[in-house]
Amino acid sequence: MWVEVGIRYPKQCNRPNKGSCGMGATKPWMAAVVLAVISLGLTIGGAPVGHAAAADTKKKAAPETAPDAKPKAKSDNKDKSSGKKPAAKADKAKATDAKPDDAPKPIPDSWSADAIAKERQLCRQTLSGLDVVAIPETSFRKGPCGAPAPIRLVSVGKSPQVVLSPPAIMTCRLAAGVHRWVTRELQPLAKKHLKDQIIRIEVMSDYSCRNAYGRKSGRLSEHAVANALDIRGFGTAHGKYVRVLSSWGPTQRDLAAERARAKAQRDAALAADAAAKAEKEKAEAALRAAKKPTAKKRSADGSAPPGEDATKSPSTAKRILKERTRDLLNVGVKLQVAAKRAKQKLERALEKPVQIVPLSKRLTVQGYFLRDAHRSACKVFGTTLGPEANNAHRNHFHVDMTPRRRSNFCE
Repeated sequence: MWVEVGIRYPKQCNRPNKGSCGMGATKPWMAAVVLAVISLGLTIGGAPVGHAAAADTKKKAAPETAPDAKPKAKSDNKDKSSGKKPAAKADKAKATDAKPDDAPKPIPDSWSADAIAKERQLCRQTLSGLDVVAIPETSFRKGPCGAPAPIRLVSVGKSPQVVLSPPAIMTCRLAAGVHRWVTRELQPLAKKHLKDQIIRIEVMSDYSCRNAYGRKSGRLSEHAVANALDIRGFGTAHGKYVRVLSSWGPTQRDLAAERARAKAQRDAALAADAAAKAEKEKAEAALRAAKKPTAKKRSADGSAPPGEDATKSPSTAKRILKERTRDLLNVGVKLQVAAKRAKQKLERALEKPVQIVPLSKRLTVQGYFLRDAHRSACKVFGTTLGPEANNAHRNHFHVDMTPRRRSNFCE
């Protein structure tokens, strides 16, 4: 405190560099003088300088040590606590606390015990009273894929028992849908069209952790949650097989392609006919020109007409005209031949046009059975896809239990 009292430059610093003014500008020799005066006990006005300095210091320090200083210090601390830096820290801490909520939560690698127990209870309720042979499978999970309580469906129905070859992994809800479809829809259709019973379902695919249609991006397939089944065909009690690829018949895409080919053939035939007519007219015009030669006559004085060589004799001109006529005749014959060939080509094209046979006359009993089976599946499953959907489903039926708000999706 003695330094503060004796040596500082309150508003009298006129130095160019204002940063050198103030407490940091105390010179060493001045501080030494003050210390010497205090230590020798020299007095100014009857009082020691050191004591006077100390007294003055106490007087000046009194306001700082007064009882009112404590509330001020608290208010200072309060001001500091309400400053920008603490607020920034609070905001940062708040942001740090909120960050984990905004970040995507990792998907667990397994199902919880409660989820498994709940799903198994629901499974027992769903399959209760149904003629279903199934093997409970261990729950599995791989990212968004998997099922908490899957089963391996072996067969559905009774008298006859329809086996799945091979047994398929699926949810109990899908198994109940397969049971309903086979017993209530498929067997009556087999009796109607095939005069037989279905005893086998050829499974093409069941659980598969992938996107829809096997794409790299897009929505997750129902196969990824064991909620879909792909069916290649059916086997009957008399040993016959009805496969989707070979028995479905032509799709609407096939019929449209046939109509397009027929139209293209008709257009080509009409173009050939027009070309033949043009060649024929050209040949006839050439023949008419050859049969009526137009030899230029000489003038009365015997001179050659304009445009003719005066040195040519009448016999030479006649010979040249004859040659030209022969050439025109040859051209006419060639054109006639070309026209005849074009006509023959047109006739051949018209003899074998693309025949568009009505679909009703092209389907077999197996085809009728498959189409009715597909339509009946649309009443049971949330999604039913077949050969009419796209080329990816030309060889199988896809059925799944996707919940729909309005009506089932059927293609």
